[in-house]
Amino acid sequence: MSAALIKAAAAVGIELTLSDDRLVMKAKHKPLDDLLAEIKTHKAKIVARLQSGEIHLAWWPLPHPKITMEAPFGLDRPPAQLREAWLAIVAERPLEVGPMAWEAAMYDAALLFGDWGKRIESYQWTANNLFARHGGLVWSIRSSPVVAIGKGMASLLDGRVWTRGSAPFFNGLDARWKLEVTDPIT
Repeated sequence: MSAALIKAAAAVGIELTLSDDRLVMKAKHKPLDDLLAEIKTHKAKIVARLQSGEIHLAWWPLPHPKITMEAPFGLDRPPAQLREAWLAIVAERPLEVGPMAWEAAMYDAALLFGDWGKRIESYQWTANNLFARHGGLVWSIRSSPVVAIGKGMASLLDGRVWTRGSAPFFNGLDARWKLEVTDPIT
């Protein structure tokens, strides 16, 4: 739990370090109350973990990744209903996912929240819609940013359209992808 909290804190821009065996927290913004409560609850375990040197975040720049709000639809944080899923995905790489795919998905999710967080929140998108390993939007973006979003779809820069709630597989292909590429308007 302490390692996951250290990584989750880092993912939202909170650096946890030691100074004379005392826990020091550096953050540009006030931490979310529930995350702060978790850190306080597990403070002794976090200090012990940091003292042990078992946490190796050297490859993982802090904060990682940063959510930057873009007006008018973005947020500077994950939507409320997705906060726990976001903290879980940045805290630990799923076993079946390679490090590069995991890192790309985290950055794609941060960009998605920064650009479209208010819409995702108001449309009540779920953790499964975004983070389901097979067919979730975040794993499907693959560095092609979302350019439009609705209650049941997301349109990506490369022309792909992801639809929410469709059957997950068809002949081994993810049926959420409907390649609806149209000719440009001239």
